[in-house]
Amino acid sequence: MPTLTIRKVPRAVVERLRKAAAQSGRSMEQEVRDLLQQRYARRQDLLKAIRRSWSDLPPSSAKEVARWIETGRR
Repeated sequence: MPTLTIRKVPRAVVERLRKAAAQSGRSMEQEVRDLLQQRYARRQDLLKAIRRSWSDLPPSSAKEVARWIETGRR
């Protein structure tokens, strides 16, 4: 797996990263890997994640969706 070196990261960013990593129980390195993975995930992986999250929602009828759209337009 390739290695990435990043220089001249602002101190405030490093400190926020350190805090986020500590809160999630990860190393700073793992925190950065996870952030990059989330930001640059492949489109198909993102679509799969969206479909999975949608499967938890109750089904909606076309009539119900039309009502939501109309309500949003007001």
